[in-house]
Amino acid sequence: MKQRKVYQKAGYKEEEASIQLGLVDLFFEFKGRKEAMKEAKDALELFKKLGDKCGAGDALLKTSSLHLDLESPTDALQAAKDARELYREAGDIPGQAQSLQNACSIYLAQARWEDAKKMATEACELSRKGGDKKAEAMCTQTLASVLISKAQMDVDRGRLADSRVVKEALKASEGALKLFRDVDDRGAEVSALHLMVSVHLLSQATEQALSTAREALDVALEVG
Repeated sequence: MKQRKVYQKAGYKEEEASIQLGLVDLFFEFKGRKEAMKEAKDALELFKKLGDKCGAGDALLKTSSLHLDLESPTDALQAAKDARELYREAGDIPGQAQSLQNACSIYLAQARWEDAKKMATEACELSRKGGDKKAEAMCTQTLASVLISKAQMDVDRGRLADSRVVKEALKASEGALKLFRDVDDRGAEVSALHLMVSVHLLSQATEQALSTAREALDVALEVG
């Protein structure tokens, strides 16, 4: 906060806005969601005054996550949509993909599986078109998580997991694994392997689940 006041006094508006946005997580940790929301909204106004669409998008994504924590999914979704539009106007593809992932998380929290799947799929396609393999890998992993959650819900309700959903989940998990390997992200590779273990368990493929779990452990040990 002291640093922000220094920039404010010196007239460094860009730095002031960035510091303000950085305060959101700090306030969330020490003062709670409502106080953090005030900081996020202040940051949003600063970026708007600067005409910084990407910065405003970043602030909106913060407010979106906070709205979801405060159990206001409608406001959370609107903030994610507004952020995506700003990123689109700025030509920021990673920002657009992140906005879609935020929307996916909101729908997932509401058990709106098809909407969540649609957002994750769109994020994957957008990242692929932008040539950002790391972002595509993250979005593909999100898609796999959505599909696994849907299949797990069926199991929790005493039904067999939908074989089509399980098949899609396996494809997405394998796709995420390949992409993480392509960008040499070993830590994320472990996460993708864990998703594959979940899929194998859902399809009752115990031996494949154990084999994949061992592979995940080996990679984790290599990473340290």
